[in-house]
Amino acid sequence: MECIQKLRTLGASDEKLLQQLCGSVLKNVNHFENPSADIRKTEKWLRYQLGLSSKAISTVSFEWICSALLSANKDKEMDAVNPFLSDAQKVQYNSELVLLMLLCNRSHFIEQAILALQSVLSFVQLLCLLRGASVSAQKSSPREEEEQIQSLARFFSLEVQPDALEAILKERRQAAAAQKLLPLQEEVQRTLIERLKQLTSAALDLLTAKRHYVQVSEDMTSSVLSIELDPRFLLFEFLFNIVLRARQVEMVNWFVSNIRGGNSRVQQMIMGQGKTTVVGPLLALILADGEHTVLQVMPTALLEQTRSILRRCFGVVLVKHIYSIQFDRNCSEDTTDVELLYQKLTSAEEDRSVVVAAPECVKSLFLKSIEQMHIIETVSTEEMEEGLGGADGADERQLTHAHQMAKKVIQRSNVADTITPILQLWKRGVLIMDEVDVLLHPLRSELNFPIGARYPIDLSGPRWRLPMHLIDAIFYMQQGRPSEDVQKMLTSQVDLNYSNTADGEGNGNNDKTETEEDNPHLDRLSNVRTVIQQGFEERALQRRAASGAAGYGLLRTKTAPRARPLAAAVAL
Repeated sequence: MECIQKLRTLGASDEKLLQQLCGSVLKNVNHFENPSADIRKTEKWLRYQLGLSSKAISTVSFEWICSALLSANKDKEMDAVNPFLSDAQKVQYNSELVLLMLLCNRSHFIEQAILALQSVLSFVQLLCLLRGASVSAQKSSPREEEEQIQSLARFFSLEVQPDALEAILKERRQAAAAQKLLPLQEEVQRTLIERLKQLTSAALDLLTAKRHYVQVSEDMTSSVLSIELDPRFLLFEFLFNIVLRARQVEMVNWFVSNIRGGNSRVQQMIMGQGKTTVVGPLLALILADGEHTVLQVMPTALLEQTRSILRRCFGVVLVKHIYSIQFDRNCSEDTTDVELLYQKLTSAEEDRSVVVAAPECVKSLFLKSIEQMHIIETVSTEEMEEGLGGADGADERQLTHAHQMAKKVIQRSNVADTITPILQLWKRGVLIMDEVDVLLHPLRSELNFPIGARYPIDLSGPRWRLPMHLIDAIFYMQQGRPSEDVQKMLTSQVDLNYSNTADGEGNGNNDKTETEEDNPHLDRLSNVRTVIQQGFEERALQRRAASGAAGYGLLRTKTAPRARPLAAAVAL
């Protein structure tokens, strides 16, 4: 109780000081005293006062003051909004603003620490009530104490079954009648002890919390303390009422130092330690400096959540646009979509904004560029010259085909040239990957992006119907009937055979019918043979169509064979 009382006293003192600082900061920034007796400066000052009175010039808001704390040209920006501030006033308002943020953040954690200590006291009260000990000078009735026990058990979400709690209350009544303390069961004791450890640990963490980005040094000659801190960390804590953990500050500083040194690094944090909500936004805040593009990539399932977190972080005071980019191989073959994507990325870099994307988007853009260059390589120089300049002795059909091929190759080349600046932009930028173990896993994060000429699969259609027919023959011998699909096919085949032999008469036909009835599997094997034969015929037609089709993807050239190696493209 004494600790809680001291915390309340400290919180009241901080709140009173906060009110004074808030008014003082706004007053100092919006201070417009005539700095000199010079007539020109006085005239300028009077014009400024008239602008304020007519609301042509607005006063500086507290949000603007906080955001200006992160500016590298803070003094110039302050002179632009208030040219009559002296250097001493600027130093004073900076010191007061930092102190205001520190006190405001500490005031919030004082309230949290008081609530944590009250939870510990309430849990100790629950333990006393469970054993039948008195917790106050005023004696309560047994019914009131039991209601209080049930209320506290629900409040702390104890993993105790209702039947077990009722049994404890029953034993408590018996122990109270005998004027003895109730001994609790070992399982109940373990549950209560674990819960008490959690509550006390949370309270101690709040009471012993400190800022890990503040460096205090003392000048031995003048006995003056010198305090250095990163205002970006301070403003982040102030906006979201948090205290950065040592691990978070260490990780952010480590990443920033390595990235500026041109090194790629990977770090591991357990779930719930603030990778997405703290480390990611802080890295985006520090690294988005107007010279590098910051791209955050995360699994597709986390894309919407991460985008919402970033918009919440950079929606007020720390204002940054959050751009989402999408790209896949189904985009149009012209350069319009790629040019719009490049404009968005360039705008994000200049505005110090953050870009979020799914891994499929980044992979598709890389593979799209590879696909364009692969298609260009499959066309020989002779064919390009024939398509652009024409050839003697070529018929009209060949010339038309060559012109179309040359047009498509030029179009592909333009797309590849448009993608190249985006890749260069990313090369000098920063890529932040969340859940890197998933993004870089070769099986859990793969993109099916086949390139090259497309040819139909051998026996496409019959090749996956044939196994089903063979399996159906086995089940037919067990069940005595084929499946529904096979029955329909057999019915149509029987009708066809009946129509072909409708004019036939004689004992020979009767003998054949009796043979088919005695050996139904012969008819089934005949159908299987028919399916295989149809498959080979379809495949032959497909090969003829593929060899004679017009298009740059199916051309057979002397310099580029028809079957291109696809292993390298798939590996990329």
